[in-house]
Amino acid sequence: EQNEAGWAKIVFGPNFGAALDGRGLLYVWGECPGEEECAGPVAIDVRGEGRGRCFVDVQCSADKIFALTGRGHAIIFEDVLEALKSHSSSSSLAPVALEGRLVPGLPQPGKLSALTGAGGIKSMGIGLEHG
Repeated sequence: EQNEAGWAKIVFGPNFGAALDGRGLLYVWGECPGEEECAGPVAIDVRGEGRGRCFVDVQCSADKIFALTGRGHAIIFEDVLEALKSHSSSSSLAPVALEGRLVPGLPQPGKLSALTGAGGIKSMGIGLEHG
């Protein structure tokens, strides 16, 4: 699929894929177990602690999406397969709503990080069974 902003990163897990476009927006698609058709690529309507953030990296595990913001916050999206199944059955072009939350236990950038670039996470990688 074409994206007017271009694809910055595309990653695949065993059950779905995720992508990051040139604007820092997230997308999801993939094979839904037990389904003939699956939505995608479909924009993610980011809710919760991930809402309004610009993303710079994305990773998939077997059932979760992890995204990294430009300020160094790691955000986790769970229940991805359920959201994809619901979306594919509705035949909608609307974004898939996913609740993002900060990954617990990771270092978070401080207040000065916006000015200095210090703090937070700079890069990430995960295994398929992580989470």
